[in-house]
Amino acid sequence: MRPSSNLLKPLAFRDAMETHLEEPGDGTLFRLPDDILSLIVQNLAENRHEVDFKSLGTLSPSFRQLARTVLFRDVTFDMSPYCYNGILTFLAAEAFERQQNRRIHGQTQQKASLGACIRKVIVDPWGIVDAMTYFHEPLGLVELELEGPTIAQFETYHVPLIHQVISSLPNLEIVELSGVAISQGLLNSLVGSTVRGVELCARMPAICPRIRAMISWPITNLALNLFADEEFDGILNRSLYWQSILRLCAPTLQQLTISHLHWSELSFDLSFPKLLYLDIHHIPYICPSALRSLLLTSKKLHYLRIDCSEQLVRDVMNTPDEFNNLSILVLHWKRRMVFNYTPRSPLSFIANLRGVTSFAFVTPAPQKLSKQILEELHHFHRLEKLWLSWSRSEESRHGGEEALGLVPRAQAPHID
Repeated sequence: MRPSSNLLKPLAFRDAMETHLEEPGDGTLFRLPDDILSLIVQNLAENRHEVDFKSLGTLSPSFRQLARTVLFRDVTFDMSPYCYNGILTFLAAEAFERQQNRRIHGQTQQKASLGACIRKVIVDPWGIVDAMTYFHEPLGLVELELEGPTIAQFETYHVPLIHQVISSLPNLEIVELSGVAISQGLLNSLVGSTVRGVELCARMPAICPRIRAMISWPITNLALNLFADEEFDGILNRSLYWQSILRLCAPTLQQLTISHLHWSELSFDLSFPKLLYLDIHHIPYICPSALRSLLLTSKKLHYLRIDCSEQLVRDVMNTPDEFNNLSILVLHWKRRMVFNYTPRSPLSFIANLRGVTSFAFVTPAPQKLSKQILEELHHFHRLEKLWLSWSRSEESRHGGEEALGLVPRAQAPHID
């Protein structure tokens, strides 16, 4: 039920050109209509493993940029020496040149650029180690291949260049950062970029960077997972990090995924007026103000994935007329609790959510499905898809099949 990921297509050719190059060999390509050029780029992308881009790039500067548009729609920065001595240094030099031209001439550089083609940046310091481990390389070979760089060296030498590059790319849309530290430089580069979607799995230092109240970050998609070093675990104000980052983008966010796998309670008080998609099923503890901020400040919420085993969650969701646009609901019950056969089910709050068309219930509880859980769905006249993930025992499966009879309108029922 999770929305499918948006695979970035290469930019239209003209969008990836910072200037139009008027050279003898480029005339024919530039005279083609934009829709034809876009089809050419799309065809090259779909058959990239069959195209000799090296030969294509030798025809003319514009054909070289055409090849770059396909090959460099996304780049990865890791701890490999090939990254630092290759594409990262090149893009940093290009970013400096672009910045100088804007400062002096008020315009971008007067040549085609590699950075103009990039739409997605992945920052993963340990990516090269993970890749070698996947192919069962001995640890000694991994260390030999890395030639000594550590995470401290990566943050000292690589990260400042990465910040500079991210803030300079003119067509950047998505950034995925893993294993980096939250810093003033990181936040400045993200806020100052053209990015609209961010996946941030980051480490929280002892001191949270200061962010001015008037600064905004107009992104639409955010997946946020913050964790702490063990040495700072007892002194961190985690909620200050969450409040500071979410405040920047809360007014414009449409998709939000939060993971907070820690015993401390997550706390903030914000408004998310445009939120359509919300996934918070990896938050074990959340304060009432934060939960109400996420669930009740948007009247447009369409998709919700949440752990409902806490009474607070069920109480907040048991609010009439607050979820009229909710269409897809995924409920997790992570506590291994046995449902009692009482007149009122723990899931009775879903009676207020009858506009739901797709419903999923996921729990590790090892008992058969209770009719009390599904009888609430009997009056869901719009229900089309039903997914039940329970125990794999035959008893549970048989009980689930009987319970499905309570929801005859479901067109695609499934029991796992």
